Amino acid sequence: MLRQGDTGSTVLLFLSGRAKVFYGAPDGSQTLLSIRGPGDVVGEVACTVEEPRTATVQALEEVRVRVIPFGEFTDAVKKFGCGRPLQRYWTDRFRQAYQDTWRIAGQTPARRIAALFVAMMDAGGEGDWVPMTQEEIAVSFGLSRRTIGVILRKWQEEGIVTVRRSRVDILCRGRIRSILPDGM
Repeated sequence: MLRQGDTGSTVLLFLSGRAKVFYGAPDGSQTLLSIRGPGDVVGEVACTVEEPRTATVQALEEVRVRVIPFGEFTDAVKKFGCGRPLQRYWTDRFRQAYQDTWRIAGQTPARRIAALFVAMMDAGGEGDWVPMTQEEIAVSFGLSRRTIGVILRKWQEEGIVTVRRSRVDILCRGRIRSILPDGM
């Protein structure tokens, strides 16, 4: 959808579906930054600062977006007086980025996965499922596929999830949320 390093000339407004936003390091490793879904805007930062895109946005399922040329985006922001709400949106995203960094760096693997699943549920999309393979989840957190498999097998035995070939179905939202510490 958007590729890290490309010049930004458009903004995407998500209408449906979910996408992952990740940073790709020069060595090929990836760090999951966030999950975006309906109502989210991506790509506006690269356009605003006229710098290359700092992350890649990749669809996780079928998505519908409105592609808005940056000039039209800025015109609409001015015309409809959306400057302050847009600043608020950016501020909220930066706050979320700090929380996501803490989630990735400061938590056990089980809590990292639970936080990802909660982000997926909160982002909307086509139901309570995570459209990622175990390998994709492992790469997102710099964990081994084996570690992900052990955690998901345990959760499956407990009736929290069902593991499928290219996705994980969430059977019990409350149990996933209860894995996280309060406030996360």
